[in-house]
Amino acid sequence: MRSILPAFDEAVIQFQSFLGNEGYSRQIVWITPCDILLTGKPMVYLRVSEPGQNLSVVQREYELGTAANLGVKLSSFCDFGKFSYCFVWHPRDKDEAQRALMPADGGLTLSVTNGSWRPIARRVSNRILWWLLKFKYRRENAPPQRALLDFGLP
Repeated sequence: MRSILPAFDEAVIQFQSFLGNEGYSRQIVWITPCDILLTGKPMVYLRVSEPGQNLSVVQREYELGTAANLGVKLSSFCDFGKFSYCFVWHPRDKDEAQRALMPADGGLTLSVTNGSWRPIARRVSNRILWWLLKFKYRRENAPPQRALLDFGLP
């Protein structure tokens, strides 16, 4: 039997409650893989955006995941001060859903990144610095390495 996922706004309310229960800030800044630069070390750079800037992008990802009936994951990536930096992810096919241990009914998964999976992240708000870092770490962010960000993991 297929799960009926809540509307995006309802899922975000559930996720905010979950974040608070896990000791994270309930104030979410949505990020996408384009906001993350891998460095080849256990540290990443995170492009700082306004809290609502990526909202339409992640809402669209949520809706695509809902339509696919393979499950949707809302997860934290890291936190800074009063904000939790979070992302939406959904599997592209049944095989990916199984490998990601998504619910068999295609339901909603809420998670936080902690322990050894929790990245050391440095925020970058300057556009010029961001482009310089993209150039510096271009090899670390080539397609094979970028694939790691499909699950939102560094």
